[in-house]
Amino acid sequence: MKRFRGTSLLLILFGSLAGSSVGLLGCQPALDPADESPGGSPAGSKGGSGGQTSGSASGGSGGGNSANTGGTAGGTSSGGAPGSGGANPGSGGANPGSGGGEGGAAGGASGQPDAGPGTPPAAGAGGGSAPDPEQPATPAATDLTKHKHSKIIKLDTTTAGAGVMGAVTKYPVAVILNAQNFDFAQAKDKGEDIRFSKMDGALLPYNVESWDKDAKTASIWVKLDEVKGNDNAQSFVMHWGNPEAGSASNPKAVFDVADGFMGVWHLNEEGNEMPGGYRDSSGYEAHGTGVKLAPGSRVDGRIGKGTRLANSKADWKGQWVRVDGPKVETAYNVSDKPITVSIWAKAASFPGHSTIGGYETVFSKGDTSWTFQRFSLRNVWEACTKGPGNVTWHNCAISKANIATEKWFHFMLVITPANLTLYINGVREAATGNGKRNSPHPFGIGQQTQSLMGKREWDGVVDEARVMGAARDPNWAKLDYESQREGSTFMSFGPTQTK
Repeated sequence: MKRFRGTSLLLILFGSLAGSSVGLLGCQPALDPADESPGGSPAGSKGGSGGQTSGSASGGSGGGNSANTGGTAGGTSSGGAPGSGGANPGSGGANPGSGGGEGGAAGGASGQPDAGPGTPPAAGAGGGSAPDPEQPATPAATDLTKHKHSKIIKLDTTTAGAGVMGAVTKYPVAVILNAQNFDFAQAKDKGEDIRFSKMDGALLPYNVESWDKDAKTASIWVKLDEVKGNDNAQSFVMHWGNPEAGSASNPKAVFDVADGFMGVWHLNEEGNEMPGGYRDSSGYEAHGTGVKLAPGSRVDGRIGKGTRLANSKADWKGQWVRVDGPKVETAYNVSDKPITVSIWAKAASFPGHSTIGGYETVFSKGDTSWTFQRFSLRNVWEACTKGPGNVTWHNCAISKANIATEKWFHFMLVITPANLTLYINGVREAATGNGKRNSPHPFGIGQQTQSLMGKREWDGVVDEARVMGAARDPNWAKLDYESQREGSTFMSFGPTQTK
């Protein structure tokens, strides 16, 4: 749809609100799903290579100049010495160097100097950037023999479960523990001994987002190579009960740049305005900064804790989360590459007090680039990109579905160089063309970053905001919603097995 904005004249053309429908001064019909561009590959270049074939050999070199492709994988022997840095660090590649066999680890995703160290023998680290010092490498599989307890976790994507008909690869599943499915007294106080594996014992990367022994709740993300479509026989295993084990939680391995992640904000921090105080858990490290956020804004989210933005009509505070800098202001534009943006949001109110038309923004890269908001004047959701050239109108995918307060909704935008598609709660709602306009503005969670004085902030809770450098397909949208929604039937827990 095309939507015009004016500063002195506002002409409303009333019409159908189904799909992509009439907004301000004219519209284009919604695109047929067949017209949408297929899922794209993550943007960026490969990182440096992993270790060589021998423990005594030197590691592979780091990324070369600019966005040059990194080296190849190491061999299958023990871990080599750290890879040396390139002459100039490679740019933030979306694909890290490939795995170095059983010993040599993969090169770093960003191609930085010394990004490709080898690992100890039999560690078998995969691709992706090396974990932070406080996030140790995953221990050898033999460590699982010391874990006293285990439990099989079963997945169901049939119509009785998540209803996802196609496979989804490299997907982080949310494992939510509580007193009904887990005995917290059997694990270490902060869940340091928790581990996950495939049915054959091969370890899986995981990230403990939260662990509260006293409240008997935990939120953990586990990366699976593939979630099978229309299947109820897929399982993996959770292990715990090893007092000697240290934490192996590694968010950068779970939300890997190689898999397309360019920003993952759990938004579970206590309210603050510290630079970078809202952490990006992906290897892309595009950390956010709270705007006018203060202690007390950390509340229950859809997964673990989220952030309450207080911007009601009676008590407007101008709160939102700002993500800016060179990793965002250009890389999040969509004129020549695909991008997917998703979030969970729950509105406390729809104040409609913006100075132009009444908008509540869920997330945005600026009016000139792309934005997603509720348009209070028509009571619809709008996902928009600016029209081509110097035109004043926007291409907008519009939906009047799922508009309510105090209820969680999952929103996902897939923007390719040709099209923009809006999903709400895993269902394709509308689509439109992409005007291919770029802007240097920040990414705003709960704010339209090109209209900072316009009172367009979101009033409510936001959780699990993500930006991905790929066009995710309908199976991803459906799984994201169905696996994380309240009352999900996607995952079930077997009985605890004790050695």
